[in-house]
Amino acid sequence: RYIEHLVYATHLHCVMFLAAIVALLVPFAWIRWLILAGLVVYVLRGKHRIYGGSRLGGLVRTLFVLVAYTFFMGIALLLLVVPAILLALR
Repeated sequence: RYIEHLVYATHLHCVMFLAAIVALLVPFAWIRWLILAGLVVYVLRGKHRIYGGSRLGGLVRTLFVLVAYTFFMGIALLLLVVPAILLALR
């Protein structure tokens, strides 16, 4: 099921980036919060439709992936930024 996961992940990333672009262009903060809430609902419903299972299980899996993704993205950014700063200070 690798291809299905890849297509789903690519689709979600595209939707998230599109929502981020729209949120940046909208001048009102309350509309940004609506976009964020809609995005959360979209992701949770999509995960439930693709992978099935209970809604609580889907929420727990989504939170786990969110925390892991954030952690590894932070590590990757640190590995890129710290050497760049050290090189700039030379």
